[in-house]
Amino acid sequence: MTRGLQFAALAAVAVTVLAAGSSGRASSPTRYVALGDSFSSGEGNRPYREGTDRLLPYDRCHRSDVAYPVFVRRARPGGTWSFWACSGAQIPDMTHPNHEYPSEIAQLDRIAPPGKSDPRVGVVTLTIGGNDAQFGTAVQCIASQVIAPFLCPANWRATVLAATRRLRTTLPPVLRALRARAPNARILLLGYPDPFPAHLVPGSTCSRSFTAGDIAWATRESARLNEVIHTAAGTAGARITYVPPSGFAGHDVCSSDPWFNGLLLGPDRFGGSFHPNALGQRQLAREVLAKL
Repeated sequence: MTRGLQFAALAAVAVTVLAAGSSGRASSPTRYVALGDSFSSGEGNRPYREGTDRLLPYDRCHRSDVAYPVFVRRARPGGTWSFWACSGAQIPDMTHPNHEYPSEIAQLDRIAPPGKSDPRVGVVTLTIGGNDAQFGTAVQCIASQVIAPFLCPANWRATVLAATRRLRTTLPPVLRALRARAPNARILLLGYPDPFPAHLVPGSTCSRSFTAGDIAWATRESARLNEVIHTAAGTAGARITYVPPSGFAGHDVCSSDPWFNGLLLGPDRFGGSFHPNALGQRQLAREVLAKL
């Protein structure tokens, strides 16, 4: 075979290989899997998706159509998409059936079965750790200090602080497990935006609902929680991208243009209190899209 014929043959083989690779990608589109807790499910923004706001079987995951994963999906419609974030989710719920809603399987199993992986997963987004850090208790206590301080134990702040510190050891292993299930994915771990103002303005509407001390404490502890999550993303050794909350300044729950729900009353509504509203969820989506 002459050198010219050899070159032509090699070129033909290269074209065949490239075509086969392109064909394989077309038949296995990139997956986007949205996991996490209430800040990712869209808690507080009704209506919720079918099957996620029911008593039998019990499931109050409250996946909303105005949650940030939905907005991300609309902006990036290619490939396939699944949405499994669940209000109230904790770190153990990533690797075990949900502690409160047994019909919800382990969130990592939505990517691939235990011991398996799915290289087609291109993007994973999640918020996790806030419930483990007892921030639901903190919000409840902050909201009740003015009108019903007896609802909270005297040591609630110490409880939150200790729980936040524990995340330093409990969060990295689940991030490594997540990477093992999705070896090729961009994994975006979002921080939690603070729903409260940095400082309570005397005489404002919020000054009748909250104490200045509680607001100052919430600001410090929100920053501490996000620092712990950021550090865990770096020390997990799993190529996790931490997405800090940004753009929320001036849009706290006490502002004239809030990006958070206020206090929602009712047994099935309180959980959405001080969570991002539709505007806040859109901002979270912008943060994610800026990283992709």
